[in-house]
Amino acid sequence: MFNMKLLKTALLCTACLVPLSAGQVAQARSYAQPPVRCVMKPVVTYQFQKRRFTHFVTRYDNFGRPYRVRQVCYKTVRVPVTTWVRVCY
Repeated sequence: MFNMKLLKTALLCTACLVPLSAGQVAQARSYAQPPVRCVMKPVVTYQFQKRRFTHFVTRYDNFGRPYRVRQVCYKTVRVPVTTWVRVCY
């Protein structure tokens, strides 16, 4: 049923490792890096948006008389967007 040779080998390895591990004292920060310091810093990125504005234009009718027309125009504006990013030292 069981592989006796494999079982004996497993027990022998376990018996050998228990005394070795019992003599060592584990230290939490023996080879670790210094503590990490994290700070939140603002990062400004830019987003382009279309804004609507009205513009008055002078036009002329068939008889050459001027008249003013309100015209809706669009322009692209660069808008700053602030996001906070975690920076670790």
